Amino acid sequence: MIDDVEADRRKPRVGCFDDAPAFLSFFKQCYGPTIAVYRSLAAEPEKVRALDDALIGLGRQHDLGGGAMDWDT
Repeated sequence: MIDDVEADRRKPRVGCFDDAPAFLSFFKQCYGPTIAVYRSLAAEPEKVRALDDALIGLGRQHDLGGGAMDWDT
């Protein structure tokens, strides 16, 4: 029987992206699901630009400067 449970919410720090464009570049070139979405949008440059902008925005949202980003788990 479990009598007590404790949980902590933590944000892992990622330190491998120099900036938001580097974040975009990594996911665009190395992360399978993102690669698949870009392939599916290849014939629609306006959607590719929108996805680029969204991913750069996401990178900027989490950027702490100096190549560090915090992410919710």
